[in-house]
Amino acid sequence: MDIKAILSSDLDSHGSQHLSCDEDSELMSISSHEDPWQEVEDTTSDDEEPYQGVKDATHDDFINVCKMFKQVCADEEKKCEGETKEADSLRSEVEALNEKVAVQAARIEELEATEKKLRDLETDHAANQKHSETLNDELAAQTSKIQRLEKIRERLIADHAAEQREFLTSNRRLLAEQTLRLQQLEENEERLQELTRDNASKRDELRALNMKIAFQASIIQGLDSHARRLIEISTHFAEKQRELETLEDKLTAQTSRIQELEAHERKSQELTSHNAAKQRELETLNAKLSAQDYRIRVLQAIENKLREVALDNTAKQRELDILNEKIVHQASRIRQLETHEEKPVKVATIHAAERRTIEEGFKERFTSLQHQIEAIAAGPEIDKRRTLPEYQDDSDFQERYSQLDPPNRVYLIRERMYKIIHYCILGEDDLGLVSSFIVDNQVSGIPAFSQKTQVLKLQKSLADFEGHLRANKVPHDIISNWRLATFECVKTLNPEIEDRTCAQSMIWGFLRHLARSPDDVRELRAKISELCANAYSLRFCTRQCDTRYYFKYPKFEKPKHLFILAGNLCKDEARHSSVRSVHLTNICVRAATKRLDAVAEDSA
Repeated sequence: MDIKAILSSDLDSHGSQHLSCDEDSELMSISSHEDPWQEVEDTTSDDEEPYQGVKDATHDDFINVCKMFKQVCADEEKKCEGETKEADSLRSEVEALNEKVAVQAARIEELEATEKKLRDLETDHAANQKHSETLNDELAAQTSKIQRLEKIRERLIADHAAEQREFLTSNRRLLAEQTLRLQQLEENEERLQELTRDNASKRDELRALNMKIAFQASIIQGLDSHARRLIEISTHFAEKQRELETLEDKLTAQTSRIQELEAHERKSQELTSHNAAKQRELETLNAKLSAQDYRIRVLQAIENKLREVALDNTAKQRELDILNEKIVHQASRIRQLETHEEKPVKVATIHAAERRTIEEGFKERFTSLQHQIEAIAAGPEIDKRRTLPEYQDDSDFQERYSQLDPPNRVYLIRERMYKIIHYCILGEDDLGLVSSFIVDNQVSGIPAFSQKTQVLKLQKSLADFEGHLRANKVPHDIISNWRLATFECVKTLNPEIEDRTCAQSMIWGFLRHLARSPDDVRELRAKISELCANAYSLRFCTRQCDTRYYFKYPKFEKPKHLFILAGNLCKDEARHSSVRSVHLTNICVRAATKRLDAVAEDSA
């Protein structure tokens, strides 16, 4: 039998007053030592029994409890007459805080789910496959269509992402920037078409097209990883949009529940608690809100960074499509150039406009490396509050790191990362020999370690020989002819253009002590690998041009509290049998303890 019916019949037989559902809820709230406001919320659910707290009580015990409740209510009314106004104001504040906590809790759940999925995207591929089976028929149709039209899948994904982002008013500025970028790319495409028509009538510029196609092929390899990352981000964005719709439905249901809670709150206004307990509750809520606000700001910064990466990858994919079309049109010219391999190797004379296009590509990729270093140093995977162990080979770095506060340690990490990238990759005159190294003990009978050591010594000797030629003022065109001829010989070994330097292990050697969790370790190692691969690809492309492009590390005296962020991309131009050094970029930046100052370095 229902407990409420038993209560009504027993009270009528004993001449007791009728107890309403609200009074029974007040009894359960007072008898509990937990949060009184949480008890009020629990008793207002439509799916729960209102007298569940006393379901197992006997008849007599329940009558005694009701009498005790009357006495407690009478005492509380006498004690709380002077505190009614203050309690009302506190209750209104609690209501506002509860609403704010509910909104922020929903937002935090959404952002935490987003962060967790981003980190586990690569390692939990099987779980994502199971989750993808629950998608609606519309997503399945779009997925099958993308698989059938693989050649244009990036464009469809970009259009779909743009349609989804129309619902977010905060992305209007990013869409405007993307439109401006598209117009610039269209102008570049028209300019490339004009150059193609001009090159058709010039026989000498066939050699220039050969060099340009080699450069485009290297760019395609460098952008493959960005294209795959864009597909993953777009797919994840669609999933996040559907989750957002689900959360909106839940929010609607919670809104109706809040309205019901407010109705019950008006009925239970007679219930008051001690002023000190409410004050402690308010202080706890304020502390939680502060922590949640900080968490939301961190996650929003991550979302903004992901949007910037997606937009950058979209622009690069469009450039990749343009380059693919150009390569198709120039296939016949490549075959013609291959028939003239018996001719001596000469330095290709590239048109001024084409040279500017190549240099702009180098500068953009060099700037992209800077942004990657900044993202890794300031990323959430690194705990800047941790201390580093002592380094036997670099005690100065450990000393400087320990003397700085966490915000300024970011700049020191960025300086060390660029220093390693420069001295292991960008500052080396690589000829691709290490990439062509293949272990074949059955043929040579030489141990793998000895074989690799010989290859390393050979490449070091060739790089030293090139430096010796420059030091002895050998004409620039002769050095370029020798370098390009060497690359042609190395190409016959079918080298794999990948980073095999010690840069990854050196960067990971000190960042591994700062990783927060095992998931952060995997994410951090993936970012470091991508950074080194992009740096090696850029250096390999600059080495295959007739013009000598090199990366200059900033050299100036600095106190221990200043940090170098990036160096300079330069080139050597041959003019009247002399070499002139030109700075293409000058983005050397130093960071003081509390502010950033741009450093204008002399490029003469």
